[in-house]
Amino acid sequence: MAISLYIHFPFCTNKCHYCDFYKEVHHKNLEEKFYLAIDKEIELASDTLSDRSVSTIFIGGGTPSLTDLDLFEKMLAKLHEHFEIFPDVEFSMECNPESVSLEVLDRLQKLGVTRPTYGMQSFDTKVLETLGRRHDPHQSQQAVYFSNALGFKTFGTDLIFGVPKQTGKILSSDIDQLIDLSPPHISFYQLTIEEGTRMYDKVSKGLLTPLEQELVMAMYKSGVERFQQAGYVRYEVCSFAKPGHECRHNIGYWEGRDYLGLGPSAHSFING
Repeated sequence: MAISLYIHFPFCTNKCHYCDFYKEVHHKNLEEKFYLAIDKEIELASDTLSDRSVSTIFIGGGTPSLTDLDLFEKMLAKLHEHFEIFPDVEFSMECNPESVSLEVLDRLQKLGVTRPTYGMQSFDTKVLETLGRRHDPHQSQQAVYFSNALGFKTFGTDLIFGVPKQTGKILSSDIDQLIDLSPPHISFYQLTIEEGTRMYDKVSKGLLTPLEQELVMAMYKSGVERFQQAGYVRYEVCSFAKPGHECRHNIGYWEGRDYLGLGPSAHSFING
């Protein structure tokens, strides 16, 4: 019987201004302890799920592309030791554009990652600054070029709309540039300003002004139309894919399939 696997890698170099996820500053010693804990979780989970085969894997974060690849490889060996992995497993891994290189992506591919996903968010430097992102537009474009050069059959990209100071013209340019790159999958997320984030503090102090809801809705509708005109199918509220490139892992969530969550801020859904 199939099960999906999610692993939460909680480390980042910094916390983006809008992020309210649990994260830790990346540190080598702490990462080593993290992988020891994941190994133990794999062993414990396999005691009760030994009859399950893993059909999809998703490594989320945090910034999983920061990982020590030798430690990552050992963790995957432990996973294969305790679980049967589907031969055609969909293996997604979140990556920040500034933390990937041709060499890193090549190693990840050889370790079994089939679907890197890139948190581009915007090609506008001012929007990236407002979000607290550390990459630049060139690094986002480079990540796509690397993926194509290495022959990844599929990969994902993220774009955010509804950012303070973002205009319809800026978003339109972002959409143009993303469509020009022709990624197989696009996630088109609305920004939510969560309490406890740096962005929330700025809004509370009047230093940032959220966009009017009517403008945010217009941005969403425009994006939906533009992506569909470019040949993408909207198969979830915020997810668009070229036919055959839908994220199997995420579809599993929508359909209520069983999944195992490992890591400090992950949860599981098994047998209802």
